[in-house]
Amino acid sequence: MRKRLAVVVAAGAIFAFSSSAPAQAAPIEIGHIPECTELVPAAISIDNTAVNLEARVLLDGVSLTRAQNVFQVARNSYAPLGINLTPSFESVNFNGTNAQGLIDQAKDRFGGTRPAGADLVYVLTSKNIQLDGQNAVAGLADCIGGVAFPSRAFAVGENFSTDEASLLGIPIAKNLTAKVAAHEIGHLMGGHHHYANCVEGLLSEFPGELSPCTLMFNAVDLASINFATLNGLVVSGHGQIWAAP
Repeated sequence: MRKRLAVVVAAGAIFAFSSSAPAQAAPIEIGHIPECTELVPAAISIDNTAVNLEARVLLDGVSLTRAQNVFQVARNSYAPLGINLTPSFESVNFNGTNAQGLIDQAKDRFGGTRPAGADLVYVLTSKNIQLDGQNAVAGLADCIGGVAFPSRAFAVGENFSTDEASLLGIPIAKNLTAKVAAHEIGHLMGGHHHYANCVEGLLSEFPGELSPCTLMFNAVDLASINFATLNGLVVSGHGQIWAAP
């Protein structure tokens, strides 16, 4: 996710579902082709079967109280999908500001794969992260659909000291840190930028906020807390197949 407005042009997808589908349909596993770079979803589900999504959150210069508040908000992205985002926290002291470098240090901490009992690992850092010399980066996921791969289920995101974006003094988005966390975890759950839109955003999500776009839009200052319908189907499918029951 980028901190500032960016234009994304990518392939779309269309799905057809039978109107006679049962109330609780099994998720459809499509498969990762190729691994971690799919432009179409690896799994989808059209129901909200309950799932526990266990996130190990590494606090790099961020207090436990702050992290708990951030994830209390981030949970709101997943609850409508039947996904219970459950964080556990531990403090770390990582080096550097490179986003991929921070992910790699998280991997090294656990011997290259996510720890037992966790579906994914998220680094919440106080650093102004950068990637390839660009510092307009708010977060990075190691792999789209990474929850399916123990060695790729890692992501990183910034903790913003000013957790609000404004335009001409008018708040247009709040809770930026929580939205970045939910967004990058969304990538690990198969979510794509090009499945986002600026139609389904929640204009009244927080008082005074004008965030018109859905969560996986790649400019956090325009993003709401909710997934678009298509991203929701994808995230639900990945959760039901690859996350903890």
